Amino acid sequence: VALPICWTNLLDEFWDDGQTADSTTSYFSSSTGIFTAPKAGWYNICASLRFMKGGDNSDIVIVHQGSIVAAFGDALGDDWRSTGTCLIREMAAADTLYIEQKAASGHSNCIEETGWYYARLTTYLINANV
Repeated sequence: VALPICWTNLLDEFWDDGQTADSTTSYFSSSTGIFTAPKAGWYNICASLRFMKGGDNSDIVIVHQGSIVAAFGDALGDDWRSTGTCLIREMAAADTLYIEQKAASGHSNCIEETGWYYARLTTYLINANV
């Protein structure tokens, strides 16, 4: 299940080979937090979040087609914590990707978002498969 955050989609563009206009299809769902690859190829994927002061731990995983492919987190509770990770991953057209919180203890493992926009999920095609 994708992380239940109210996402804001800041940019969602895909220009296919030979096209002179952006696709009108949305590849990121702000209501579900799920990215769907528009084309087969290699994608740069980055996720980052800020964790609230007072929590004891928080683990975040990046899920591609139902399998965990990367993770990040923080175990400090005495300060605000921002952390994230990036990876390059091959995806087929229509593959899905999302981030999910895996909280071991459930004790105040809160993600905080402010007007500074800490929470980010970015994906972009770096090399299309031929």
